[in-house]
Amino acid sequence: MPPIEVARRYYHDSYTTQFASRVSEATEAGGRPAVVLDETFFYPTSGGQPFDTGTLGDRRVLEVVVRETDQALLHVLDGPLAAGPIDGRVDWPRRLDHMQQHTGQHILSQAMIRIAGANTIGFHLGTDYVSIDLDVADLDDHRTDEALAMANDVVSGDVTVKAWFPTPEELTTINLRKT
Repeated sequence: MPPIEVARRYYHDSYTTQFASRVSEATEAGGRPAVVLDETFFYPTSGGQPFDTGTLGDRRVLEVVVRETDQALLHVLDGPLAAGPIDGRVDWPRRLDHMQQHTGQHILSQAMIRIAGANTIGFHLGTDYVSIDLDVADLDDHRTDEALAMANDVVSGDVTVKAWFPTPEELTTINLRKT
C-alpha cells in the first residue's frame, strides 16, 4: 500500500470527484461490506469533518472510516465488491458543503480568538447548521458581531486557503494553535 499521503489523494486535491482506482482488499466493517482502495479521493470522518459518500462502481459508499489496526481507509458499501479495477465518484454537493462549513469554522474560530479571546473547544458540522463551542461562559453581542464581521471580511476577500504537510523546519516558523 502506498504511503498515506499518496494513497489519500484528497490531501493534495479536494476537488476531484471522479477517479479510477483498484480494490486491493474486500472486507467488512461493523458487519457491512467494505473495501480498501490503492488510492482514493473519498475523505473519511476525520478532523471534525464528516466522511464523503458517493459510489464505487455500482455500489453506494455509505461511510468512510479509518481502520485502527493499520490506518487503512475502509469504504463501507451497500453491497460487496471484488478486488480489481474500480471507478469512484464522490458526492460533490456533500463534499463542497463540508469543505465550506469546515473552512468557515476555522475562520470564525480565529476571529473569536482575535476579537474576544475565546477559543474553540468543540464544533459540529451538520446538514442544517454548524456550531462552535467556545471556552467563555458569556460573550456579549458587540464582540460576537465584530467577530462575525471579521470572518465575513475574510470570506469576502477570497483569501487563499493552503493545506499541506509542513516540514519540521516549517512548523517552527508557523504560529499554530496546536500542531
